[in-house]
Order: sequence, then C-alpha cells, then structure tokens
Amino acid sequence: MNTPLTQPDGILFDMDGVLAYVHDSYRKAISATAQVYGLHVSPEMIATGKAAGNANDDWALTRRFLHDAGINVSLDEVRDTFQDFYVGTGNRRGYRLSESLLIDRSDLENISRTYPLGIVTGRPREDAQWFLDRFDLIDLFPTVVAMEDAPLKPDPAPVREAMKQMNLSSPWMIGDTPDDMQAAVRAGALGIGIGSQDEIENLLQAGAAIVLEHTRQLIEIIP
Repeated sequence: MNTPLTQPDGILFDMDGVLAYVHDSYRKAISATAQVYGLHVSPEMIATGKAAGNANDDWALTRRFLHDAGINVSLDEVRDTFQDFYVGTGNRRGYRLSESLLIDRSDLENISRTYPLGIVTGRPREDAQWFLDRFDLIDLFPTVVAMEDAPLKPDPAPVREAMKQMNLSSPWMIGDTPDDMQAAVRAGALGIGIGSQDEIENLLQAGAAIVLEHTRQLIEIIP
C-alpha cells in the first residue's frame, strides 16, 4: 500500500475491467479488428499494451498495433470495423452481449447510500449508457464522463470533470490500468487498483493506494 485509505466523499468507477467484464467484448474486438487487416493480436499483447499506458482508447490501441506492424489503416476505418464487431451488424451478434457485471447491483446500492457514485470511462457515451441500461444501473450513476467529454486518461481531465460535476474534493477512483491510477493521482483522487497478481506492481507504481483482485472486494475496504 502506498497511501493511507482516506475517507472519500464519493466513488468514481472506470467501466471496462471494473464494472464490466470485457475480455470477450472490447478486447476480443481489438483482436478481431486487427485480424481483418491481416494482423494477429493476442490477449497477452493487449494486456501488455494496456499496461504500457496511454491505452484508454481501444480504437487507437488497435490502430497502434497495426501501425507498429507496418499496416496503414486510418483511425476512422479501425473505429468502424471495431464497432461492427462490438455492437454487431444485421447478421452478426455483437460482442458486447457477452459482457457481465463484475460487482453485484446490491453492493453498489449499499455503497451509494453513503457515497455518490460516478463513472469515468474511455467508452463512447452511447456504449457506456447501453451497459448501464442493460444491467439496470442508470439510477446509481447519474454522472458519467465518457470519451466525448474530456481528454482520455491518463490525462486527469475526465476525473476532474466528474469531481466538478459531483462537487467532490477527495473521491476514490477505481480502475484497472495504470492510466486510471495516474489520472486519479493527478486529479487529486485516491486510486484504488483492480488487478491480478502480475498487474499489482504496475498499478502501485502508477499511484494506486491498494490493489484488489476483484471489484466486489471494494465493500471490504470502504469506510
């Protein structure tokens, strides 16, 4: 633990990997999109790319893999192909239908009775709202700062925007990547990491006060 767990005045959540299980949706869409242009991208490559930072935009990360392999594809092309896989088309089931919730709604309800909840995500707003609606969470997260609203993490701007909207001065920011932790620290929030054993060190070095293995463990440490 790098920093004492101070009392928060609100809780901010990243979405992918924190609220939403996305290995079979967003991460699968990265691989499928790259494959369209002739590049194999493994789950391990994606994990490494995320850990390296500046990887909050999955469209841009996919294009980066392609560019590094000498494949010249525009970001617009990558985005359109990616979204076809993620959302689905007329004859293809969207990967997003495989997403699941990583913490019970009842636990989020219990936390919300003490602390206001918000979301700071790199998802497009439409995708973020779709997930919240699907899992009946819209009422618990009145504040959603999405891709369109501010520069993406690790820039602190989206965390600061959520803090401004919610009138917070010392929130916790729950995230699963170094980008989340760096954004939290720079914005004046306390970073709480979510990660496996081999991700702990990267998250701590990025500023996490503590790293939990699962989001549901949050209820064990929250004051």
